[in-house]
Amino acid sequence: MQTSLSINANGAASEVEKVKYTWSGAQVKMLLSYLIAGDHFSVEFGPIFQFNGKMELDEENQRALILDGYTSLQAEDIQEWSRVNGLVTLGLSAGFTHVRFTANYQYGFTNALKRLNDERLELKDPAATNFKGNLGLITAGIMLYL
Repeated sequence: MQTSLSINANGAASEVEKVKYTWSGAQVKMLLSYLIAGDHFSVEFGPIFQFNGKMELDEENQRALILDGYTSLQAEDIQEWSRVNGLVTLGLSAGFTHVRFTANYQYGFTNALKRLNDERLELKDPAATNFKGNLGLITAGIMLYL
């Protein structure tokens, strides 16, 4: 999977700019499924382990921009976030023998920004403490069976 995130930062002349980060990752899902209507409709739930890459800045010239709400925390300072996260999912699946449509909601029960708390960023900016962020994703897909 590939995911993007935008954060406000202070640019030239105190104008607000959007700093965009992109990272790649993969998920390992261990789902249980309960059939509601034969083979045509089911509910799925279970844990997911997500493995993430580094948050890469889409525009390298934004590395030194100061993130909104901070006095000296730069965009490049928060690229190293937690690489492994745990999520739980609940979803629906409907379809036929050779095609199924799925939709689910995933919520992270681990703090995806916990690693930033270990980076000692408070030495750079006193407000850069207690980072907390839980992933939340809505996904949809089509599965084809041959």
